[in-house]
Amino acid sequence: MRYKNVLTNSDHGLLLINRNDTVIGSIISEVGNWEIQYINLLKSLIEQFYPKNSAIEIIDAGSNIGVYSLSLSKIDGFTVKVISIEAQRLIYQMLNANIALNSLENVWTYHRVVSDKNDEVKSLECTDLNFAGNFGAYEITNNLAFPDQNGMLMPAEEVKTLSLDSLPLQNCVLVKIDVEGMEDVALLGSINLIKKHKPILFFEKHKTDYIKVKGILKECGYAVWELQDENVLGLRKEWDINIDGISRIDL
Repeated sequence: MRYKNVLTNSDHGLLLINRNDTVIGSIISEVGNWEIQYINLLKSLIEQFYPKNSAIEIIDAGSNIGVYSLSLSKIDGFTVKVISIEAQRLIYQMLNANIALNSLENVWTYHRVVSDKNDEVKSLECTDLNFAGNFGAYEITNNLAFPDQNGMLMPAEEVKTLSLDSLPLQNCVLVKIDVEGMEDVALLGSINLIKKHKPILFFEKHKTDYIKVKGILKECGYAVWELQDENVLGLRKEWDINIDGISRIDL
C-alpha cells in the first residue's frame, strides 16, 4: 500500500484517516461519520443546560484522530474552546492534521497520557499504523479484565502524563473520556475539576473499574445513564433527561 494515510470527506469535516484502521477509519470511509448520535446528544445537552452566548470549554480526553473535537468545536450560540488530548504519537499527528485541515483555531492539543498525576513519564509501545488493527482500542495499562487491543506495536516511546485538574479552565461544560480502561484513573485526576464545574461526563465503562468510577461520581453528586456501546452519560443529580429506553441510575 503506497499511501496509508488518505483524505476523506465526512460529516465531521475533511479527515485524514488511515486505511489500516479497521474500526474508526473504516466506518468513516463506509458511512461518513463516527458516533454521530452521541455527538448530537452531547451538543443537545449543552444547548439545553447552558446559557446561549456563553464561552465554554470542552475536554476530549483520548481524542484519537479528532472526530469529537472537530464536531464539538462548533456549537451554535456558544464560543467554544476544545482541549484535545491523545497519547499515541502518530495518531496525535493525525489529530493535528485534521484540526489544521479544517482551519480550526479554537482547539488546543496535548500529546499526553490522561492520568491522576501530572508530568509523570510513561513508556508506551504504541500501535504501528503500518499494520491492520483497531487503533482506537490501544491500551496503555496491561492489567485489564476485558482487554480488546489488537494490531502490531512499535518500540517503546516516553510520553508524559496530564491530570485534567491541572488545566486552567473557566467554564468547563463537557468532559469526554475514552482512554481504554483508564477512565477511573482519569476521573481521579479530575475530581477538583468535576466538583467545581460539574460538567457533563461521557465515557466508556467496559474496560475500566466501573464500581470505582460510580463511587467517584457519587461523591461528586452525579447520576448516570448507561447508553448503548458500553457508553455512560453522567450528569449532576439535580438535572434530569429522558432518553428512549434508557433509565437514570441514582448512585
